[in-house]
Amino acid sequence: MAKRSSSRPPVDRSSARETSSGPSRFRLAPSPTSLLAILLAAGVILLAFSPVLRAGFFEVDDPIYVVRNPNLTLGLTPAGIGWAFTTTGAANYHPLTWVSLLVDHRLFGLDPAGYHLTNLLLHVANAGLVFLLFRRLGLAGWRSALAAGLFALHPLRVESVAWVSERKDVLSACLGLMALLAYVEYARRPSPVRYLASALLLTLGLLAKPMLVTFPVLFLLLDAWPLRRFRPAGEADGGTSGPAFPPASARWLVVEKLPLLGIVTIFSAATLVAQHAGGAVRSLGQQGLAGRFANVPIAYVRYLGKTLWPRDLIVFYPFPLGGWAAWQVAASATVLVAVTFLAWRIRRTSPWLLVGWLWFLVALTPVIGIVQVATQSLADRYTYLPSLGLILMAVGSLPDRYVRTARDRAILAFTAGVVLASLAVLTFARAREWHDSRTLLTQAVRVSPENTMAIYFLGVVLQDAGENGLAWDHYQRVLDLIPDDSPRAWEWNALAHHRLGVILQATGREGGATYQYFRALEVDPDLQDARYNSAIILQRHGQLGPAREAYERVLRAAPERTDAHNNLGLVLQATGDWAGAERHFREALRIAPQNRAAVVNLEALVAARKAPQTAPASQRGE
Repeated sequence: MAKRSSSRPPVDRSSARETSSGPSRFRLAPSPTSLLAILLAAGVILLAFSPVLRAGFFEVDDPIYVVRNPNLTLGLTPAGIGWAFTTTGAANYHPLTWVSLLVDHRLFGLDPAGYHLTNLLLHVANAGLVFLLFRRLGLAGWRSALAAGLFALHPLRVESVAWVSERKDVLSACLGLMALLAYVEYARRPSPVRYLASALLLTLGLLAKPMLVTFPVLFLLLDAWPLRRFRPAGEADGGTSGPAFPPASARWLVVEKLPLLGIVTIFSAATLVAQHAGGAVRSLGQQGLAGRFANVPIAYVRYLGKTLWPRDLIVFYPFPLGGWAAWQVAASATVLVAVTFLAWRIRRTSPWLLVGWLWFLVALTPVIGIVQVATQSLADRYTYLPSLGLILMAVGSLPDRYVRTARDRAILAFTAGVVLASLAVLTFARAREWHDSRTLLTQAVRVSPENTMAIYFLGVVLQDAGENGLAWDHYQRVLDLIPDDSPRAWEWNALAHHRLGVILQATGREGGATYQYFRALEVDPDLQDARYNSAIILQRHGQLGPAREAYERVLRAAPERTDAHNNLGLVLQATGDWAGAERHFREALRIAPQNRAAVVNLEALVAARKAPQTAPASQRGE
């Protein structure tokens, strides 16, 4: 047998001594000193993120998830739970996220502070779980505390906490971290109950967000180090590599992950179906395969760079209008290969570097852009759990010799305090930028002047505020940056044309509005809002046949649109098809029982049937 390295991995010495006779037990009940430290740490996190408690809802996604989501009024009833577990709303399948929002809506109504508080408390809990996980993996207490601090106070975490729609991020991470802890317990003392506990928690995490699909691979990484389950059964631990876990063959360690792999496969398929149904997945014609693969190394390196130097963070990171330059792709790929090669070469003396680096690479795989969802190149929120790999590399690389004396410990504590305090200040500043949509998007456009996504949504915010002139300028800016004949015209052009049409329609210029809707549908035939608004104009001008066809196309794509059901009912009623009209009015009421327009129109239709010579007088369109 080859001689084992004498290098000591970064583990707690007390744990190492105990492992000679079996796995050490970890005390979950904190001492008074530990409890005080926990409360202090929680207070620092709450203070750093406190600006989010005064933030509003964000213009992007929050209306879909909360503000204009009538299903939240169902509450925690059988109907509400049934909706949460069957809907693919927001182009995703995450029923536990919907359930958590049902609870918040019951408690807070539409007060954004309550939703932000829930996100923040989940983040504080996640910081505690990170500490417990690193401790349970055998790292010293000061390393685990530093890891939790680096995780919790980094500015890249702000997006996950401040964005109400990212409840799925902090909730799934909470359940995922508990699944990791349960897996460590299973590895320590294998039993069917412990295995099922880890599988159940993983399943619950996937029900909150499918980001956890890489967990079976992450479990294997932990098996390699620090759990060291791959070692031969006769090999002694020697007190140098953390808790001694029962060894197993490599073949068995793979086999025991197969049920977990089956679970994540099911959720991966469900997610792809939901995202395709919601139009979130981009076709190869919209974002070519070459462009997607080019973005992969660049995104990894940019994530690494923003972790090490978190400046110019923005809510949307667009693809460059001209695509990535070949030298950028080559340079980024070289960095990835070099770090991977170095980590592999020193894996025996510094295994935490290879495991942490692979954790980072693997955990980001679902969102790295091969399957292109939405239009961003990367996103701060995607680093939430993958960042633990980089944190493991950092805290694992701090040598033990720096903490042998009181003076050394004081120096380490001071340095760590400066780093964490600096991160907390940056986090506080970033959290303030999430105060409202206008502030956040203005900052994004300032940092990234050709960011068409941020420019478009800033136009939406301005339009909602009644500033149509400024909104018009922003929509026109999008069209100037990406002409309609550009290969990238699919991205925001259709939405910009549609919004220009809305402004024209609201000011009575229906001819210009119809032209803008036509241009929008040329770019994106699936933009049903443009088709619906054009149908309203057709209906108003008595072109009932084309209006009927347009409403029917809208309903084929979105059968739960009550406004389209109601207006189609009016068109059918006007053409003498009263039975069809009644069917659509009743369908609108089935979907939304409080729909006032459908109630009025149905009542008028029933009254008109009783007195056919009297036309319904109080018809309401939407």
